Amino acid sequence: SSNIANHFKTEFEKSGIDASLIDISKGDIPELPDAAGIVLVSDSFKKEPLGTSINFLKSAFLLVKKNAGYLMDSGIEKGAFLATVSFLGGGFGFSGKVFNSDPVYGGLAGLAKTANLELKNVLCRALDMPDSIEKCRKNVEAAVSLMMTHGSVEMGLDGDSCNIPDLIDQDLNYNSLDLTSNDVVVITGGAKGVTAACAIEMAKEYSPTIVLIGRSKVPSSEPEWAKDIHDPAILKKTILTHEFKDLAPKPADIEKIYQKIISNREIQKNIQWMKEHGSNVRYFSADIRNPKEIDHIFNTIRKEFRHITAIIHGAGVLEDKLIIDKQIDQFSHVLETKVKGLDALLSVSKPDKLKYFVLFSSIAARTGNKGQCDYSMANEVLNKTAQKLALEDSGCKFLSINWGPWEGGMVDGSLKREFLKRGIPLIPLKAGARQLLREMGNAEKNGPEVVIGAHLLNPKKSKAPKLSTAMTLSTGLTATPVLASHMIAGEPVVPFALLMEYLAHAAE
Repeated sequence: SSNIANHFKTEFEKSGIDASLIDISKGDIPELPDAAGIVLVSDSFKKEPLGTSINFLKSAFLLVKKNAGYLMDSGIEKGAFLATVSFLGGGFGFSGKVFNSDPVYGGLAGLAKTANLELKNVLCRALDMPDSIEKCRKNVEAAVSLMMTHGSVEMGLDGDSCNIPDLIDQDLNYNSLDLTSNDVVVITGGAKGVTAACAIEMAKEYSPTIVLIGRSKVPSSEPEWAKDIHDPAILKKTILTHEFKDLAPKPADIEKIYQKIISNREIQKNIQWMKEHGSNVRYFSADIRNPKEIDHIFNTIRKEFRHITAIIHGAGVLEDKLIIDKQIDQFSHVLETKVKGLDALLSVSKPDKLKYFVLFSSIAARTGNKGQCDYSMANEVLNKTAQKLALEDSGCKFLSINWGPWEGGMVDGSLKREFLKRGIPLIPLKAGARQLLREMGNAEKNGPEVVIGAHLLNPKKSKAPKLSTAMTLSTGLTATPVLASHMIAGEPVVPFALLMEYLAHAAE
């Protein structure tokens, strides 16, 4: 243990604020009716067993869920805050320096960012600190101060610097991928929707062997009575006749069989398209969270094709609900599909010399999203893991793409209408798939974390405004000696009256 949590406690008490340490690592989640602030800190600077780190993320969620109401009540009366603390070097992993701490705990930032959108009157902050105990202790005072100071949700502390992540536009300079028909690409997420569109585009361009891993059963021949029936109403009536003769099924029972037939058809159609573009295709039904199942698949593929050269982890599920309404089994399902799935892929691919390892993350990780604290946290784990791996292994290209919402896939009709109502365009399947290949072939030495939305795929060019310099002014002890009379703790500050005078001159 780093004992950093105890240093936080001491610093709060120095400020006249009562503070208590609570160990949530064993799953004992207390109710805190008097809480005006909660600080979630893993207190670990080393790689932990995955079960330990995942359990901590679950406990952190449960603590916030159980006490969100108390925090919001306190926020109305006297103020309240929620802070998460990670140790990725003080720059959330963006500094380009290898960090020693466990990237799974980086997922805590997703909880703070989503809570910021859901918890009214609660100041939410995701703090990142150095990955050295000694440096952290020097930053404890500043960290405690920032937890109760309004500003950006994400703030990193590194010595005298306060780092706030920001998005910047990047031009793509992309080349053809190092993929041929001799390569083997493993794609999780199944043979439907987004991952299927990406696999088809990859087959069209490079014709590698494509291995698809999904939750759906291996495609099979459909019943003779269903063949050539494409009208939904007629197909459902036929299902009723053949599957429920002399029975009175519920509409949901009929719908279940209907969806199974439609899903089977879509998988078969997509696989056929990949084959028509020259790819060998293998489909496996498996639970991506089960390392034994994934290991068996990889061994099977190696026996047939000798090597695996690229992995795209696109598997994911949604269980959208606000923090206060979300159940732990829903949270676990969403978190573990992404995180345990990634861990299984990393473990079983150790013998392979990979050229590309691409993770499908989400814009929800970067900004948070109402109802998606689990999805935001899971994808933040993917982001931070990709950053760590990219710094440790220069032989493989790691990417963690924070996609905006796509057409199809997990975005059903009602969700699509909600996005459009909020003015959020959806990424077309073909355009998104082409963009994936461009990102994989990007020659620029950027970090692995990328954000892509539909508006970025077709940006509208805008003319730069024609502006001219109105006034140039330098302020400092030499240029403005009066500042010597305005000092705080030995440092000169610019008084408000002087700022107003500057603004008045600029306005004139």
